[in-house]
Amino acid sequence: MTGFDVRPTRWFGRPNGQMEAWVLARDGAVETPVRTRGPVRQLQKRNGAVLAAADFNLIMAQLRRAHAAAQAGGGVVVR
Repeated sequence: MTGFDVRPTRWFGRPNGQMEAWVLARDGAVETPVRTRGPVRQLQKRNGAVLAAADFNLIMAQLRRAHAAAQAGGGVVVR
């Protein structure tokens, strides 16, 4: 794993106002089911965790800090 990214959620090829978490790997990126709430409930994907933007941003910040610590020190446990 090389890190994490936040990208707009696409629905039928178009952004729908949600953001989603991606895990970055050396050979590509993997979409996770973790995303923010969208502005219109009907346009939200129905699978996975849907979080308030503040909670989503907090989780992404914690993941990035844990990843940086693991890269610097050889491993970390996140609770």
